[in-house]
Amino acid sequence: MSTDSSLSSLRTLNKATNDTANSLAKLGTGKRINTAKDDAAGLAIAANLDAVVVVLGQASRNTSDSSSAIQIAEAALANIGEIEIRKTELAAQAANGTLSSTQLSSIDAEFQQLSQEATRITETTEFNGTKLLQGSSSSTQVGTDSSTDSQIVTPAINIAPSSGLSTATQASALLALDSLSQSISGLSQLRSDLGATERRLDVARSNIESSKENLAATSARIQDADIGEESSSLTKNKILTETSVATLQQANKGKQNILKFLA
Repeated sequence: MSTDSSLSSLRTLNKATNDTANSLAKLGTGKRINTAKDDAAGLAIAANLDAVVVVLGQASRNTSDSSSAIQIAEAALANIGEIEIRKTELAAQAANGTLSSTQLSSIDAEFQQLSQEATRITETTEFNGTKLLQGSSSSTQVGTDSSTDSQIVTPAINIAPSSGLSTATQASALLALDSLSQSISGLSQLRSDLGATERRLDVARSNIESSKENLAATSARIQDADIGEESSSLTKNKILTETSVATLQQANKGKQNILKFLA
């Protein structure tokens, strides 16, 4: 065998050995790109996609947290609404004009207790340390940048349950009826606003999850190894390695025979 043939076999052996190592690495990790040299452009694209996927994952959790806060606030408003309705019933009873002062006093006792409970709910309803019914608006980060398009604002809720009212007299009970009517209407509007915002958050979360899944799949297509292709490549390179080794061994035997002949 000529020197050129031996060098060619050696080059084939070295390449097959390197390619075998690369295939083993890809099969071992399941990744087509294990280092930047495998595909520098692909690595950069995949890294950017992975970063976006991470941000979207947090955005999805943000929407869930905001929905939880809204649900707590809406439940509190519902409870206050029930209190206001009961107070309206008491005021209507006290406004009848046929009750004694003792009876009016008994009605007013429940009326005042309910007012205190509505105030307590307003002051203590919170989520993660934030008071929800005392005028705190918030924005939910649902995108990947700082633009307004990446945020959903939850309307501020600042309620003051009807206080300072009384059913101790017929006249005060009549005044209470008008005030309670406005309070109930306002609570209903707030609950409607919160419901609309929660629905928007649900839609946003669904869209975020779809985007995250699609981007993660795209990143995987760029980075993940084709197991079938790499298995075939590994088999081919093993054959080339064995063939090259056998060829070099034959060449070495030929050289030794020539040296023996010359000796």
